[in-house]
Amino acid sequence: MGGSFFLIVAVGAWLAFGWALATRPVLLDQMWGAVRSLPLAAKPLLWIAFLPWLAGLAAWESNWRTPRARLIVVVLMAAAWIAFWAASTSEAGAGTVG
Repeated sequence: MGGSFFLIVAVGAWLAFGWALATRPVLLDQMWGAVRSLPLAAKPLLWIAFLPWLAGLAAWESNWRTPRARLIVVVLMAAAWIAFWAASTSEAGAGTVG
């Protein structure tokens, strides 16, 4: 149950990220500014706790190529993380012997 709950929360967080990206990109700009302005001691803890979403945010906020290329990178990152979580929380992938 715990793994399934985490998967639901993680997918929900990616959906919220996608919603903000599609409707309110300024919100993502503000979040990135808040993360960057944190004290140095707090940044590693935040990055460890929210690595997938902060990596997506970093990719989006970078000035790498075009917005479309950055969007593709963010979508691919989200899909990869969701697939990883789904595989690691599934009953078949748990390695339990019935």
